[in-house]
Amino acid sequence: MRADGNARYLMIKSIWEGKGLNEKQILEHTDKPVVIVIGKKDPFINNQYIEQEVQYSSLVGMHFLDCGHAPHWEKPEEFTSILDLFVQKIEKAMIEKKK
Repeated sequence: MRADGNARYLMIKSIWEGKGLNEKQILEHTDKPVVIVIGKKDPFINNQYIEQEVQYSSLVGMHFLDCGHAPHWEKPEEFTSILDLFVQKIEKAMIEKKK
């Protein structure tokens, strides 16, 4: 499966125009729960940077799967299991917060 050609065009256009967001800054300052699921063999991501250089403000979990750029396609069972556990943790935290 490939990304929609228009999506690629819009992504490159926004980067070229300097309209992109600083993901590192977002992850370091968000109050929203975050889970990271990355392929160990992803050619586009520096896993060491993701693991060591970002000071996450609300990290719930970080998972490196034995795959490339698309863990949700390449390892769907593992990805779904991680996502299910993440949602359960968030639901539990929300219930506890209401008490």
